[in-house]
Amino acid sequence: MKEENLNETYSEIVLAILKYLVDHPRSGDTVEGIERWWLLEHYILGQRRLVREALAFLVRHELVLEVQQEDLRKRYRLNPDRWSEARTMVETWRTGHSTAEE
Repeated sequence: MKEENLNETYSEIVLAILKYLVDHPRSGDTVEGIERWWLLEHYILGQRRLVREALAFLVRHELVLEVQQEDLRKRYRLNPDRWSEARTMVETWRTGHSTAEE
């Protein structure tokens, strides 16, 4: 991984921990708890818009199926007819991603 990526990631984590503590000033936890709860909240909830956009992209390209449930929430799952194409995309991403980090 390149040094500037490490520095950016480090800064993000520092700010995420500090933001959590500012928002929850009486909080305290172990390293494992901070990783699991504080940072998970920051990265997952902070990325909600991107998750929705990514799902819309996958649905548009029919790689993922969107099914409306009885309670009106939407459920997403892999389109079984496009499994092979999805697998190829994942393998290609993995190969390119691991090469870029070296």
